[in-house]
Amino acid sequence: MFNEREKRIHPYKDDKILTDWNGLMIGALARGGATLDEPRYVSAAVRCAEFIHENLQRDGRLLHRWRASEAAIPGLADDYSFLTWGLLELYGATFDLMWLERARQTADGLLALFEAPGGGFFATPAGGEEQLVRVIETSDGAIPSANSMAAAALLELAHLTGRSEYEDAVHRLMKAVGGRVAGAPAAHTALLQTVDRMRSEPIQLVIVGPSDDPETVRMLGLIRRMFLPRAAALHKPTGDSHACARLADLAPFTEFMEPIDGRATAYICHGHSCDAPDVGVEALEEALNRYI
Repeated sequence: MFNEREKRIHPYKDDKILTDWNGLMIGALARGGATLDEPRYVSAAVRCAEFIHENLQRDGRLLHRWRASEAAIPGLADDYSFLTWGLLELYGATFDLMWLERARQTADGLLALFEAPGGGFFATPAGGEEQLVRVIETSDGAIPSANSMAAAALLELAHLTGRSEYEDAVHRLMKAVGGRVAGAPAAHTALLQTVDRMRSEPIQLVIVGPSDDPETVRMLGLIRRMFLPRAAALHKPTGDSHACARLADLAPFTEFMEPIDGRATAYICHGHSCDAPDVGVEALEEALNRYI
């Protein structure tokens, strides 16, 4: 039967690659790989992120779709917000600073091209194709809205970097669309997750130690496996001065964090202060259990 069917004209296939959908897939694979300790998932997320970086960017801006070796259509708010979220998840799975740097670049593009004067994000970029109305979509459907993912990604980026401009954008968004959310909460479940996180004191967790140190590896593995919805985790790879300088540029509050007695050390910060450092994986696990 298959051989006979092969004689027929094949139906058209939707084989385009979309930046926004792949941003969601990067995030899902990265989180799944980190939580389940499944390197195949993380490797797939890395390959996907590299493909988008190499093929779906032009002059520093994202493009929406790739097909048959051609990238086209200026990126939409979905592309920027979903990819920012995916890259942040990929950083959490690998602690490779390149993904955090690219997430910040993508988020800066989102703010520059899409933010409305009163807060929230238009679906289409400034300076793009002329339209009668630039809409701000907030309702979730089969996938979250661009504004829902923008809020989640920008709040995470604010906690990771300590930079207030990202959190300020989230507050502007919430102020602008709060009436919509109050009127139809069931249509804004993804956005409400960020509202819930905003109502809790943020936690910044920094693991300080060489990347190849077994204790550092165990500590990073612990925070990947634990469910820590309020925590934003970073790794400062001591012994690599260039990487430490890059991290200090991204997250200045990490600049003076150092290992205690030469051992991998965790700094747990909340508000604008940090607890006493926790040395070793057992001390870290005990400390984290207090926040679950």
